[in-house]
Amino acid sequence: MDSSTYRGRDDRSRSPRTSSAKLDAIRDRNNNNNNRDDEEVSNPGNQLYVRGLSFRTTEPELRDLFGKYGELTEVNVVKDPHLNECRGFAFVKFANPEDAASAIKGEHDQDFHGRRLIVELVPILVMINLSRVATQQHTSCHLGGANPCQPVTAAFN
Repeated sequence: MDSSTYRGRDDRSRSPRTSSAKLDAIRDRNNNNNNRDDEEVSNPGNQLYVRGLSFRTTEPELRDLFGKYGELTEVNVVKDPHLNECRGFAFVKFANPEDAASAIKGEHDQDFHGRRLIVELVPILVMINLSRVATQQHTSCHLGGANPCQPVTAAFN
């Protein structure tokens, strides 16, 4: 068999090939998103991560629970996209950091719907990852049209 008739593995691929110009554009976009300043996504101390929630927890219940500590600007209960029930954690954002600190002191390690809450500042690594997801078109985790990332990214819009 001479080399002109041999068809290698690459010749049989049915996947469309991405041009090198397209690949360069994708790399540039990813590099631009990865070179952000951490200052841009720093937590000023007013965004809380609440875990240990019951799967039946709702946004109004969290607003009632945390609203007594100060003005809330955002409450996001992260839900399972298929079952539409709480995944056991949420993000709560206060108007000022002092109120958030009071909420941590008052609600951390307390019972809520028969479960022990863990209330803490949103870790910076979570904030960096969420801000990157929010700026990119995220398609790899969207199965069957569901978007499991949407509820999480909405926490910092």
